[in-house]
Amino acid sequence: MKFQGQIPNHDEAFYTNFLLPIVWLKRGLESIQKYINNVIWSELIAGETLDNDFLNFILFIVFCLLSIATYRFQHYHIQIIFICSIIWYLDKIFTQQRYFNSKKKTITSLVHTKDGNVAWSMTSSQGETRQLKFHENNINYIHIKSIVFVGGAFKEPIANAWQVAICLNDDQKLLMYEEFSSIDAINHALELADHFNIYLKFDDSEGYTNYTDQDIHTIINSPDKLSRKIVGSNSIKLTKTAKNWHIYFYWTINNSWKFFGKVLHDSGFLLFVLIISRFMSRFGEMLDTMIAYYKAEQVIYLNFNGILGVFTNPQLSVNDWLGIMSAIALIIIRGAQISQSKHIYIDKHQLKGIVNKLRLPIMTTVKAKEVHHFNLHDVKGVVFIKKPEPLFLIYDRKQALEISDLFQEKDYRSLLNNTEDAIAYFKSK
Repeated sequence: MKFQGQIPNHDEAFYTNFLLPIVWLKRGLESIQKYINNVIWSELIAGETLDNDFLNFILFIVFCLLSIATYRFQHYHIQIIFICSIIWYLDKIFTQQRYFNSKKKTITSLVHTKDGNVAWSMTSSQGETRQLKFHENNINYIHIKSIVFVGGAFKEPIANAWQVAICLNDDQKLLMYEEFSSIDAINHALELADHFNIYLKFDDSEGYTNYTDQDIHTIINSPDKLSRKIVGSNSIKLTKTAKNWHIYFYWTINNSWKFFGKVLHDSGFLLFVLIISRFMSRFGEMLDTMIAYYKAEQVIYLNFNGILGVFTNPQLSVNDWLGIMSAIALIIIRGAQISQSKHIYIDKHQLKGIVNKLRLPIMTTVKAKEVHHFNLHDVKGVVFIKKPEPLFLIYDRKQALEISDLFQEKDYRSLLNNTEDAIAYFKSK
């Protein structure tokens, strides 16, 4: 028996080094934003103190240098922000196109002979080959891992993908497949697991992947499940009757703060840059004046009126308003994505999942409703994947339902527990 897979190449673009100054600028601003977030959370909310004085000093020096540069180019900072944003966007689109349409592939191969010997090989697009031979008894399980491909000059998340590997008893993982679709990766993994009569395992996950292999009550009540605690969540609600269980995401007032925090974390960088650039321009003006007075050996006066004027007298131009409106539009779009409804209906015949998703092609916004119908007895797994991005997954051999953008881990665990219990209840009918 022979299995063969293809893995897209992750090589760098030719222009990466030319964009390093813009990349460093973005990373500097991201460091400042992250530091401000940490200060607000740690010192003002959690009551903790940030003790890394050296890091604080370095970030303050970086902030001062960027502030002086921003002041010197204050009449062009909106244009510079937009040009850098366009470069960042084009880099991301170009990297995505190269990743999804790469003609250079790494080829993997797995040959299993009748005597139980297995030969695995991986050949890169440059012709470099790695090989390993072992006996089938050395195979422990089939490993599935969710990854976020990071690439381009800015090392931004470009795409989500799924890797399938064979895990040996010595913990070696031999990569076989990398797919963009979860169901494609799952089908490859199931094919390997069935062939070698072993189980499959999702990396950094909770839940079970063998619902069709044994009685569901044995799974729920197995020794390693006895310590399971029912996770309560105000965001996940359960409505159940003897004929139907309805599990769904429920919006509460308490979710509003989490919602705004997540939206700003995911898409608020442009707004942060627009606001901080004006503040840095005024602060840089004060520093520039102080340096001029120092060089002229004059008395240095500290005047904070210009800095406070950012908040008391912003004096926004047309370009400023365009920038702010663009930043707010990104925040609204991300907010709409997060707030989409999520429902799971389970009865003794089927499991139905309904998820509204806001998709964003290059030029248009399309609102789509994903509806998945599973025969209850065909469900292969219900899994909560914690990293790299939290994801709740239900799958059989034909399709996979993915639920993301919940606020906390306990929301995913509550969704997992309720779904497991519902499957156990109706499979016993």
